[in-house]
Amino acid sequence: MSTKKVKAAVMTGPGKIEIQEFPYPEPEDGALIMRTEMSGICGSDKHTYQGFTKQYAGTEAETDTPFPIIPGHENVGIVDRISKKARTELEYYGRELKEGDRIVLCPDVLCGQCWYCRHIYGWPWCANNKAYGNAFTSEISASVRRLVGVHLRPAQSLGV
Repeated sequence: MSTKKVKAAVMTGPGKIEIQEFPYPEPEDGALIMRTEMSGICGSDKHTYQGFTKQYAGTEAETDTPFPIIPGHENVGIVDRISKKARTELEYYGRELKEGDRIVLCPDVLCGQCWYCRHIYGWPWCANNKAYGNAFTSEISASVRRLVGVHLRPAQSLGV
């Protein structure tokens, strides 16, 4: 296990943000580690900070924000470490990813199993939708355990 550490801004509750250190994670099979270059602040980040912590209100996917969280889910970064399986399974168009590639990630983790995923194919309708920055605790976000299955796109094609 590496002694390398990473830092993140952690929202410990509404109106409270602090910088915390985490062990540098090892990518699990099918996952990668992205070194963030830029992160946008979304309306959901602002609202969560203000204390509005209900996500996807009124839908089957409605949840409460599980503090502490690492906010931010509009990210551009560089593939820092990648597992063998992830090289061919994560990129949106099926192209191979490698360390050093610039990527953006889809912040939503869809179940792929509910009626909506099987018939409508869109994140707003997934009955089990979870999003980075407001659905996973900082422990899960820092370990990047849930990156499996997230679609990645080369950032160059988005003009970044």
